Amino acid sequence: SDKSGVLTEELNAAERRVDLIKESCYASGKKLSACMQR
Repeated sequence: SDKSGVLTEELNAAERRVDLIKESCYASGKKLSACMQR
């Protein structure tokens, strides 16, 4: 049961990292489309 606890924590950390990457991609994507419209 010890291993599964560590695995769950690693999965949670990975999910948070993915969320951060998605947010930064979304933000830079909005900036890009704003630049393209000019």
